[in-house]
Amino acid sequence: PFNAGNHDELYIDENLLFVSVVPPPPLSVQKDGDNVVISWPAWAAHFALQFSTDLATPNSWQPVQGDPISASGRFFMTDSIQGRARYYRLRGTL
Repeated sequence: PFNAGNHDELYIDENLLFVSVVPPPPLSVQKDGDNVVISWPAWAAHFALQFSTDLATPNSWQPVQGDPISASGRFFMTDSIQGRARYYRLRGTL
């Protein structure tokens, strides 16, 4: 199989084309005082949390600072909710 580096795989033989796409891991968000706690499943170890304050600008995604904490089968990161609204996503790192 051909691996595009983002967990998508492409299988080709003489008569068949099959594409397998791994869905992105779900994010969970909880407010904790002046912070937000974002978590995702531990099986998604090759994903990094990013944020943007402007979805209209495609290249505005930046990494959330710090390292995720692993506990109870999930990764957790805390971010401040002070200032502009932030949008979050997980981006594959492979």
